[in-house]
Amino acid sequence: MEGPHSKFHESFHNTTAYSSLAPPSYETAVTQAGGSNAPSNIPSEPQFTYIDFAPDGPAEQYDDLVEKANNWLSHNRTFSLQSCETVIVPVKKGALSFESASHIPAHNHRDYASVLRCWVSRLETPLTEPQVLGTIAKAPLQKSNFTTTIGGIFGSLSVQLCFDLFKPQKETLKQLNEELEQNPLPGRILKVETVKMKITESLSRLINLNPNVLYFHDGDRQNLFAHYIRVFYLKGEAAHEQIGWKDVVPSYEVNKANPKRPKFEPMSSVLYKAGQWAHTQMDKRITGLQTIEMPLEVDSTPFSTSCRPILDTNCSELYTGRQFTPLYTGALVKYVRMYYVTSESFQVSRPYYVTQRLFMPFKLTARTLETPVDNLRRLAVWLAYNSSATADNNIICAETVNFPTRLLYQQPVDTEACSYRDLEQCGHDVVSGIRLYMNGVCHEPPANVLAIPIAPLAPITNESSCCNIL
Repeated sequence: MEGPHSKFHESFHNTTAYSSLAPPSYETAVTQAGGSNAPSNIPSEPQFTYIDFAPDGPAEQYDDLVEKANNWLSHNRTFSLQSCETVIVPVKKGALSFESASHIPAHNHRDYASVLRCWVSRLETPLTEPQVLGTIAKAPLQKSNFTTTIGGIFGSLSVQLCFDLFKPQKETLKQLNEELEQNPLPGRILKVETVKMKITESLSRLINLNPNVLYFHDGDRQNLFAHYIRVFYLKGEAAHEQIGWKDVVPSYEVNKANPKRPKFEPMSSVLYKAGQWAHTQMDKRITGLQTIEMPLEVDSTPFSTSCRPILDTNCSELYTGRQFTPLYTGALVKYVRMYYVTSESFQVSRPYYVTQRLFMPFKLTARTLETPVDNLRRLAVWLAYNSSATADNNIICAETVNFPTRLLYQQPVDTEACSYRDLEQCGHDVVSGIRLYMNGVCHEPPANVLAIPIAPLAPITNESSCCNIL
């Protein structure tokens, strides 16, 4: 009988071993990637960039990625670790795919792997002692009385009634804080994130609740995902911090033509509300923001004409696949989660003024986009233009964000939409961008400064598959 991860034993056979040497310099990477077509205003030494640490085989776990990151930090003390995030990367022909800014998601039965993305800033003076990254992960709390799935087939319609298997996320966070109070982290919290992980191949049984698993196969008819809490911290003296978050959801208007499809406000309005809330929080240290999506349901009996939309941001599990439930609307909704930490002695010196800037790859042909390297170059140019605003270390974090679209039909990427159809069965593309969160006012440079390319650029190549510096 096949094990739960047997599909991945062939997927990683081409990956090379991790090298302790530092990746190519940024100047070398830009020369390789851009050649003579590279914009002339790209800074030779970017102040803010990222490094990806990926698995070298199916046996590796998340702690192995952290070890690789610490090895890199010890050899590169002219960089300071600013933030971390877990990024899901598709596996193509036995190798992790970093070169493309778009991919076809799970309905094509694709393999995926988790990558540790470390955002770093360049220092004028090297650190005397290397930074050391640590991480802990908290799995959702299981309910004491497990219930099974009830399924049945009525004609061509498959009906499945699914019951919660886990306690709400807030209860998991409460227990995590109790544990941190009893056993404080040996250092200062850098970033907190909510990670969606696949835990079962069937709705009737749990397979793996290990938060260190790095890879999974998606696209099955029935999947169950769970939301974990992952904490990144810099090792040092214990700061005795507690974790919290604020969920900012989009408001909506009732759609009389289709009550199950309300009209939501744009994402920019949601981010503005998040910034307004942060402005009043003088006793909290904002560690990051994250865009999360959840299924939209309705509070209604079947065949009722009155529907009240429900977006449960506290739910710990997420069912995906070709299934039908009377409450599911067939839509997914995005909201923003703002993380913060508190401690007895902490007090901000001035109110937060959270701003954001989204960087998206430009379209070159009907189905061709810039590479992630090209997009990151534009971020470097934008930060160089705002060098005075970023000089005081005002970057809160950066987030890798995904947007659904249909490149085949030449549909534009709607970066403002908070709600979209769940297109798992009919197919869509996913385009990745970068959202930068700042604490302070920044200015938009003229269009010619960002140097929009007119021709595709070759992707960066690295000797090691586990680490990419851009």
